[in-house]
Amino acid sequence: MLRRIRQLPVCVAALIIAITGTSPVEATVVGVLPEGLLTEQAQVIVIGQVIDISGHWDPGQGQIFTDITVRLDEVLKGVVPTPELTIRQLGGRVGDVESRVEGSPEFRLGERVLLFLTTRGDGTLRVAHLYLGKFSILTDLHTGERLARRQTPAGVVVTTPPGSGARPTTDEFHRLRDIRDRIRSIVRGRLRPPGATAPLFTPPAPVGTTEAQESFTLLGTPSRWF
Repeated sequence: MLRRIRQLPVCVAALIIAITGTSPVEATVVGVLPEGLLTEQAQVIVIGQVIDISGHWDPGQGQIFTDITVRLDEVLKGVVPTPELTIRQLGGRVGDVESRVEGSPEFRLGERVLLFLTTRGDGTLRVAHLYLGKFSILTDLHTGERLARRQTPAGVVVTTPPGSGARPTTDEFHRLRDIRDRIRSIVRGRLRPPGATAPLFTPPAPVGTTEAQESFTLLGTPSRWF
């Protein structure tokens, strides 16, 4: 029997409680983040292909994490000394236990991705700002042009600042060459932020149970939320 544990990021949960005055059980609210700010806040920005997905239970933290390894095609920001890097996302599946983090990005083996990455306190890399820092790279079958797609996960409500004129969208497309040029323009001449944690491109080996997977896609309605 698959047991599911649903988790919300603390900042999102607090936002929903502040707005509604009730517990966050229906949806996760995510605000649109300007592309320039996302680029500036990311410590590493890369394009590559997902070659490994592995979930594991961390007994020290009492949490399930999923490691996603990406073979690099291009580094748009930061210095990556290895041909591959591994990010560590909270949530995943080990045996019959599944841990959900609402708004978390989804990955598939073989998928090509554009990733905006930040580091957590232990130096491991993660996708910046939930799913907002992850784009899937697709090819237009009619033109052959490569596109960057950002799709909002199920259960997430996208909002925009009042008066901004922006329209929230759950399925966003960009020409890859355009978004890549914009990232390069923003990064050019900028220095690494003072005091930023040096990223670990290969996280420490998991101590607990590890399970290889073909995807990191936490869809569907969980049976219970803790």
